[in-house]
Amino acid sequence: MANIKTRAVTRTELMQITDALKIGFILTDGTRVRPNDRISTALIVMANIGVRVGDLLKLRLCDII
Repeated sequence: MANIKTRAVTRTELMQITDALKIGFILTDGTRVRPNDRISTALIVMANIGVRVGDLLKLRLCDII
């Protein structure tokens, strides 16, 4: 995985991803991915507060309040 560049997703791309997660979708190999509001919400939170997946998973209620 050398020389792989990453980039931030655009606002439009984020909305497309979260919309797909909310309604579910079918992969090219025919695998059905069920809707998942929790992951969609987590992605939106991550984008709004600027954290990575690991940081979000470690977040506790007492960290916010």
